[in-house]
Amino acid sequence: MTLSLDAHLCNVVSHLPVRDAARTGALSHRWRGLWRATPLALDDAHLLPSPVPTAALVSRVLASHPGPFRLLDHLADKGVEDLTLVNRPFSFDVPVQHPLTLLRCGVSLRRLYLGVWLFRFTTDLPPGPDVFPNLQELGLCHDITEERDLKYVLACSPKLETLALISNYGYPDRVRVGSRNLRCVKIGHAPQLVVLSYLDTATHQLEIGNTIIKAGVTNVCPNTVLPSVKVLALKVRFRVPKEVRTLLCFLICFPGVDILHIMASNNDTDHYDDPGEVKPGDKLNYTFWKGVGPIKCLKSRVKKLVFDHPIQSS
Repeated sequence: MTLSLDAHLCNVVSHLPVRDAARTGALSHRWRGLWRATPLALDDAHLLPSPVPTAALVSRVLASHPGPFRLLDHLADKGVEDLTLVNRPFSFDVPVQHPLTLLRCGVSLRRLYLGVWLFRFTTDLPPGPDVFPNLQELGLCHDITEERDLKYVLACSPKLETLALISNYGYPDRVRVGSRNLRCVKIGHAPQLVVLSYLDTATHQLEIGNTIIKAGVTNVCPNTVLPSVKVLALKVRFRVPKEVRTLLCFLICFPGVDILHIMASNNDTDHYDDPGEVKPGDKLNYTFWKGVGPIKCLKSRVKKLVFDHPIQSS
């Protein structure tokens, strides 16, 4: 098969450092546009030395090139820990590189955010905790992601503490998120969120919008309530006053709940980083309960209350 002259020239451009490749357009009319038509191989070593910060130069190069990019191999070799990939200009026509390439960065990654990408892992890829062994924070922003892809990433991230799902596309009606290590539950604009479980009053930090929900601190306002939630499940140890106060504070944020699940645990063997044991003078006495204001969902909405049994660990 005979290659065209443009194909040969693109091959030449692909082997040049990014500075030289971008300048080939000045050679002649024939070379103009070839750099943008060639997959971008970006190595930040080719940008040095420069008076402009490397991050700014990389952003400038990525903004000038439509893709696709050959970037992740270099990042994997350098043990990158914090990686954010945003597809600009906004288009879903450019998929993220083959997931196996992204997984090469997995061992060192601690924080990963993907914005405006076709993010499609599959069950055919190797599963297990060795894929993202150190990943603590994952954000998928305006991506096309299926439930099985999210399930795969969670299963491969044993240390994941923070998960952000922001205006993603292609989700089914329900997304099941299962992880014993998640600590931060942040809910932004979620007008169709109907079911939420389990919020653990001992370990989970609930953030609605930009407000962290804390007992005795949070003031109820339109920005801190989610009226769309109809089914809510909470886990609490009633012997720990701190958790009971958190439970009441969480309930105020969900005024439209119809079905409320409570998992009550008094097992001393439950593991919590901050057990919040009873302190002298910290008791839920008559004075405390008398001061508890009305909770809308309990007063006029809840139609069914279910006490669930704690899941016994093996």
